[in-house]
Amino acid sequence: RFLEIMAEALELKISDFENPELNGDNPVNITAQCSVFAESEVITYVNEGAKISDIVSGINKSIASKISTFVGRLGIIEDITIIGGIGKNSVVVKNLEEIIKTEVKPLKEDLQIIPALGAAMLAEKKHS
Repeated sequence: RFLEIMAEALELKISDFENPELNGDNPVNITAQCSVFAESEVITYVNEGAKISDIVSGINKSIASKISTFVGRLGIIEDITIIGGIGKNSVVVKNLEEIIKTEVKPLKEDLQIIPALGAAMLAEKKHS
């Protein structure tokens, strides 16, 4: 949902966030963890005249940074993959690899449905 809110704030499509032409060389710093506060930061950058490409790049780096925090907490250093819709964003994946200095392994399955499949398996286990 975070990326959807950022896309709406910038009047972009989610798929635009992995477009290399829309990822600038000078990413802005998105510090907020909350979507609402991050949206405020994005709007402020727009109003200050920051390039949309630098804002998009900053959002992608922010997402990768948040994911790396979870990876760090788990202590995982190899055999990492990303599931869910964000795993389809090659720029976020690349940024994450740079932060954690480990390759993020791709999956052949549809990354967006894996969380739903996991939830279904847990529900089946709970009710059997």
